[in-house]
Amino acid sequence: SPGHCAKYCTYSLMEDRTNAIVDFQLVQVSEVGNSARMEKAGLERSLQYVEESELEVKVLVTDRHPQVAAFMRDHYPHIGHQFDVWHLAKNVTKKLNEYAKKKSCSDLLPWIKSILNHLWWAATSCNNNSQVQMCPFHTAHRRTETQEMAERRITST
Repeated sequence: SPGHCAKYCTYSLMEDRTNAIVDFQLVQVSEVGNSARMEKAGLERSLQYVEESELEVKVLVTDRHPQVAAFMRDHYPHIGHQFDVWHLAKNVTKKLNEYAKKKSCSDLLPWIKSILNHLWWAATSCNNNSQVQMCPFHTAHRRTETQEMAERRITST
């Protein structure tokens, strides 16, 4: 958030099936220069510990921190990186509400809750397979786009 500044960041890795904490890191802002760098530093340290312990990470779920996403893409492409559904839903809600404020998109407002319910349903129905997870959501999105295109053609004739 704007103006956010923290002195410490705690970063933990948890094994999903057992809920066991695999690693826990504490990063102080003075170690990394500024508070925006702390989350990535905590992740780097945790993944280094996991590698040294010869543990295998197949999937890592994080918030939508851009530095973390870039780091995973550049340094750990063999680990599946997924975004936490809560953070994704929060971001989708924010963007949908912004669009719904526009006069041309005001019809979107009553659909926002249903869209988010569908997003949550897609996430919980996928058995942790990200390809399956987004398939029903993209299908609904395409269906909406197709309906909008058809409506535009009808109203323009």
